[in-house]
Amino acid sequence: VAALGGTSIARDTFESLAAVGVERVVLALDNDDAGRTGLVRAIDQSVRAARAPDVWVIDPDLYGDAKDPADLLRDGSSKAWEAASVAPTCAVTWRALELTGPITEGETQLTRRAALARAGQWLGALPPRLAIEQSAAVDVVADTLLYDRDAVRRAFRARHWRHDPVLEHSRSGGPRR
Repeated sequence: VAALGGTSIARDTFESLAAVGVERVVLALDNDDAGRTGLVRAIDQSVRAARAPDVWVIDPDLYGDAKDPADLLRDGSSKAWEAASVAPTCAVTWRALELTGPITEGETQLTRRAALARAGQWLGALPPRLAIEQSAAVDVVADTLLYDRDAVRRAFRARHWRHDPVLEHSRSGGPRR
């Protein structure tokens, strides 16, 4: 457990943690705008790092009315904290869902498509080391937006995946024309 002493974590902090063998970081920031902004910044820094531990998030929405984990413990006993922290969310998935915004079943097609585009653009810019996290997040976003997973995967590949000329060259046996 480490306190941030603010609302940001630098990319080199994630790289340093990975270098000393830390395999997993679980972020539990405040249940307010500053805490959410801090989560977004931390996740964005972790994905930009050359190497980083797996990053997970305890969703502040699970704190209920508590401002932070300490308040949750004080107000709701350790059982409330256990309930909030039992299943952290992959940071990549959490960030993709933040980009979709709150979506209800009654949202228009236009709103849902715009949410999908925002999440897809961010997910498509992730480095190859996060391919598994990226794939899982695409599925969760599809489910959240009430779209078919296979259709969203096809659209994601067509619209957002970076095309790596070296990889395409090796797959085809020669340069692309």
